[in-house]
Amino acid sequence: MSARRRRRGDGSVFEYRTAAGIRFRITWRVPINPDDPDAGTKRKTQAGFTTKGEAAKALRAAVTEVETGRATVDTKVTVSQFAADWLAGRRASTSTVETYRRYVRLHIDPHIGSVPLVDLRAARIARLYRDLEARGNHDRGKEGTGLGPNSVRKVHALLVSILDGALAEHLIATNPAKLPQANPPTAREVKSAKPEIHPWTAAQLKAFLSWCPHDDTDLSMGWIVVGRTGLRRGELLGLQWRYKRITTSYDCSTNGRIADNISKTIGGGGTLLAVAPNAPTNYRYSAYLWQKNFVGSTPIDGVCTNI
Repeated sequence: MSARRRRRGDGSVFEYRTAAGIRFRITWRVPINPDDPDAGTKRKTQAGFTTKGEAAKALRAAVTEVETGRATVDTKVTVSQFAADWLAGRRASTSTVETYRRYVRLHIDPHIGSVPLVDLRAARIARLYRDLEARGNHDRGKEGTGLGPNSVRKVHALLVSILDGALAEHLIATNPAKLPQANPPTAREVKSAKPEIHPWTAAQLKAFLSWCPHDDTDLSMGWIVVGRTGLRRGELLGLQWRYKRITTSYDCSTNGRIADNISKTIGGGGTLLAVAPNAPTNYRYSAYLWQKNFVGSTPIDGVCTNI
C-alpha cells in the first residue's frame, strides 16, 4: 500500500492495488449518533474509487456532511430495498410507476440490487450500463440482445432519481450516478442511434385515407382518426366514451401541415377533435365520421353542419 494523504480533520485517501488496477479508498469520522454529540465518533470507509480525484470529491462531500450536521446514516440498505420504498412513494400515473417498476425489475435489481447503497460506485454503475448495452433486452423475440442508447439513458435517469432520494435521506454522501465515471449514453449518442424518419407527404396521407374506407373497412375509422389527429397508438386504443366532445376552437392556419388541422387534448377536458369552421371539407368530414361511428349522428357544437 502506498503512502496516504492525511490532513487532520479532513479524512484520508488511500491508494491500493487490485487485479483490475489501482483503486482508492477514503476514510473519515462520523458521529455514532447524529442526534447525540456526546456519543463520540467512529471511522467510516468507502473503497473502489477508480481515480484519486473521484475519491477526493467523495471525501470532501462526506466531511461536509459531517461538518454541517448532515452526516449519513450508517446503514447497509441495498439498492433494491431503497428502490422498492422509493417506488412505493411515487405520486405519478399508474402507467408511469409500472414503467419504473419494470426498469428496476429487469435492468437495475439483477445487476446492482444487492449492492449496499453506501458501497455503490460510479464504476459499478458504468459496468451496469455496458452490460445493458450488450445483453439487456428482455422484449419477446429479442431476449439477450443489447438495449439501445435511449433505453439505457432512461434507466440512467431513473437510477439518478432513486439515488437522489437516498441522498436526501442521508443514506449516501454523494450520488455516484451523477459522476462522470458513470458514463451513461450521451444525448448525442441517443440522437445518432435513432433511425431516420421518412413521414408521408400530405398527398400520400390523403391517398391512403381515401383508400382505407373501401379496402380496410374494419380499421378505416382508426386510420382516419390517427391521420387527422396525430394520436399515438396507445392514445387511440385508450379512447373512452368521455372523449367525445367536438368543438370549433382550433385555428386551421397550418401551412399545409395535415396533423395541425385537427387538435387533440385527451384528458380531463374531454376534447378529442377540435375543428375550425373554416377547415377544408375533408377535415370536417373526418369529424363527421368520428361522430357517426363513436358519438352518434347528431352534430356536436355545430362542427358538421356545413358538410
